[in-house]
This record gives sequence, C-alpha cells and structure tokens, in this order.
Amino acid sequence: MPPASPAAPVDPHVFLAGRPPIAEFIHFMRKSPDGVRPDGLESSLAEEWREANDHLRSLEALEAGWADAPRTDPLPPELRPYADQLEADPAFRQTHGYVPTEIRMVELDRLVVSQKQINLTQVGIIREELGPEPAPEAIARIALGLSRYAPPVRLIQSHDVFTFTCDSRDFRFLEPIVLLPDQLAGSFRGVPARCVALAVGFSPNCLGAIQAEQRLILVNGSHRAYALRELGITRVPCVIQKTTRPEEFELIGHKEISQRSELYLRNPRPPLLKDYFDSRLRRIVPVASAKRLIRIQLRIDQSDVPKL
Repeated sequence: MPPASPAAPVDPHVFLAGRPPIAEFIHFMRKSPDGVRPDGLESSLAEEWREANDHLRSLEALEAGWADAPRTDPLPPELRPYADQLEADPAFRQTHGYVPTEIRMVELDRLVVSQKQINLTQVGIIREELGPEPAPEAIARIALGLSRYAPPVRLIQSHDVFTFTCDSRDFRFLEPIVLLPDQLAGSFRGVPARCVALAVGFSPNCLGAIQAEQRLILVNGSHRAYALRELGITRVPCVIQKTTRPEEFELIGHKEISQRSELYLRNPRPPLLKDYFDSRLRRIVPVASAKRLIRIQLRIDQSDVPKL
C-alpha cells in the first residue's frame, strides 16, 4: 500500500455566524477540511445560520445603543511611557498622521468589529507571550505593538522576479520610495543618480480603532484584542484615530467603513468584539493553514525620445 498523504496543517478559527450573508457562511464552512460536502447536508448549515441570525435580531432589540458613545479614559501615569515610545516611532507617525490621534483606555466589549474570523493559533502565540496573569505593563506592550514576535521572511529571486513569503498575515507590500544614493550602503555597478526601494514588511501592529459618529471601530489588532479579552482583561490601551467625515476613511486606508456605514455606524447594535465569545454566534472551524506571498516583478523600459 502506498503511504498515506500527510494531512494539510490547519488552524482553528472562530467564525461569526448569522451576520455574514447565508451563502457566504455556507461557502466558508464548506471550504473547511471538515466542512460539509455536496451530499445534501447544506440545509443543516442554513438552519445554523438562521438560528444565529435570529439571536442577532434579538440582540439588536435588547442591546440597542450598546456601541454608542463608549467611555474612554486617559492612560494611567505608569503606562504613559509606553505610549510615548510608540508615538516616537517614525513608522507610527507616518501611518497615523492624517487625522487627530490619541492613545486612551477603551472597553473591549464595546468595540465594533469588522473581522469575521479569528485565528486561534495566532491568539495562542499572543497569549503565550502575555502569560496567564499579565501585569499592566505587559498588557500595554502587547496592545501597543511594542513587544511582538517577528516571523521570518523568505526571499526567492529569479532574474527580475522577487518572491517573498511569511507566515504572518500582517506581512504586506508597504510602499515604493525614492532614495538618494548616499542613503544606501553598498556599491553599484555604476554611479546612481536615484534609487527606488520597494518595501515589504509589517504594519505598526498596535491595537487601533477609528472613532466615527460616536462609535469605536476596531480596525487593527483583532487577535490581540481577542487574546486579552479571553484572559478576562476588559480595559486596554488603544490607538484612537478621530474622524469627522466619511472622506477621511479612505484617506487612512479604511474605505470599507463608509461602504458599509449602515452596518458599522447606523445599525442599532453592530457586530461587537464580545460576539466572538457568544456561544450562539461563534463557530470553531478548522481552516487550512496559509502563508502570505508577495511577488514583485520589475519591468524596465529604456529608450531615447526627442527633446521638447
């Protein structure tokens, strides 16, 4: 007998049922390695979704206004140095310089969420770093992204194609920038006049929320927020970007808030972080492990053109 093929690695995810469209829920569940196959059992998934959706409708009546005007507090004096360290980071200033930004204590359960699933393997890494009873200083370092595991980045180069892979889903293409030759160490086969750098890497991965129309929408650090909330920690430091008009959402990279404003800003009871812990809404689903791949290919055109 030939040896059995090794099973593909999976990560358990918390998936919110009832809020995504029913077709999206069924499609996601069927993609799972343990998901329902085309054998007529999709009806049971549809019934699951309806039960969760009914529960959501009742929550919209019972908890209407729960997300409105959440209380925020100044950081305790002992945590202020951690915020100062983050605010001094050039990457943070570059990312958060478009709208007024403040670091304050927030209540996790009142944060509106847009992410439909949480990778529990990633949560486990964060919890291991936190420990079972983290001190306020450790919580601040995790929440503000000052203490983080940096997964390795692998590069394969083939002629003019550069392929990067990383296990972190936060790994991303950052931006192209133009540099002067003296900003780079090393030698060139010639005398460079300008250099173009294509940067890949990670975001300033702090717990971040957008304040819009008296609501706080969690837009970064969902796994950190989940890990902290799972430990029973309810109030944590958070970077708050204060918006005053819809046009600012696209400016700061969160256009989907204006596109789904009926859900995030108008719904009397939008999706909240605490929904991840509601047994009538959450489903634990094995999802095939994945890594992030970024491929950059250069194309250089050189020609002579008439002078104007």
